[in-house]
Amino acid sequence: MKRLGIIFAGCLLLCGCSKVRHLDQLLTLKDLANEQTQLGQYVEGQDRNFELMLEEIKAGTLELYSNKRKIQRAFGDPVYARNVVEDDQELESWLYRYATQYFGAEKVYLYFDLDGNLVKSEYIEGTNGESGQETTPEDGRQEI
Repeated sequence: MKRLGIIFAGCLLLCGCSKVRHLDQLLTLKDLANEQTQLGQYVEGQDRNFELMLEEIKAGTLELYSNKRKIQRAFGDPVYARNVVEDDQELESWLYRYATQYFGAEKVYLYFDLDGNLVKSEYIEGTNGESGQETTPEDGRQEI
């Protein structure tokens, strides 16, 4: 019985040394798992925000968010932003879509003037890639 206790204590001691020896690697794996969880939560949040934006577009109320600050506060950062020239006017274009859907997904393009005011928006349906609705805040009209 005494011999069994010594063997058991020896096993515990050796296992403990193994954990200490690889502690850095174990902590790295733990950090990686935490990072993956945070990334998943970020993607879910971006998708929720995009769904809220789609609801606003379908309700015809996106023009209530009249500038970049209001859009960003309500719907988060765009997936992609770039400067474009349209009708001799320099605009900033923001793209919103689901975070992990690239081709054939619903998209919303928002166009801002140099002062950061929303000039127009374009909704592109996901199933067929045709233009959906285009609105201009000044007149509130929607083209399909």
